[in-house]
Amino acid sequence: MKKLLLLLVWVPFFSFGQTVATKTTAISTSTPQAAIPSETLQKYAGVYELNKDFQVTISVEQDKLFALAPGDQEKSEFTPETNTRYYLKGTPAKIEFIEENGQLYLLVNMQGGLKLKKIS
Repeated sequence: MKKLLLLLVWVPFFSFGQTVATKTTAISTSTPQAAIPSETLQKYAGVYELNKDFQVTISVEQDKLFALAPGDQEKSEFTPETNTRYYLKGTPAKIEFIEENGQLYLLVNMQGGLKLKKIS
């Protein structure tokens, strides 16, 4: 930041009598959205279990990924960041699908991190 400020201060002195062109570029602060194949989304659909009292249902509707957790009244739509990582718009909530020894798991980065096993 200091270099940028110094540059802004010194440029007018070095360009005395010259025309200076300026260019502004918009910088996106949003998270990128990846295009995910339908087969990949269907692979993730199912019920994931932390324990017998806590299960999350992942569903796919119109090539979009949704999650329904205990206590939720409505499904939450997750937006893809990569083929395996998704985020809930407007929140810090993120999920990731991983496969270990042929078993699919759902990692949730909320409440200290949860690892749920796909059971169906």
